[in-house]
Amino acid sequence: MRIVGTQNRSELERDPTRAIARALAWRATDNKGTTAHPRGVFRGTHRYFEAMDAARAVTQARVLNAPRPVPL
Repeated sequence: MRIVGTQNRSELERDPTRAIARALAWRATDNKGTTAHPRGVFRGTHRYFEAMDAARAVTQARVLNAPRPVPL
C-alpha cells in the first residue's frame, strides 16, 4: 500500500478505544432519520410510488429537523 500525502487515511482504526468510539458515533448518526419502509409486494403506478417516496421523505425530514433538547 502506498500513502500519498502527509496523513494516513486508513479506514482501519488500530486503537480499540478509538475504534469503539468511532463506531458508536457512526451508529448514532446512521439511522437517525430513516423510517421503516412497509414490507411486502406492492402494485401501483409510477406516480403512486413517487408519492409514497415523497411522503417518506417528508417524514424523514421532520425527524431530522425536529428541535432537539440542548444538553446542559
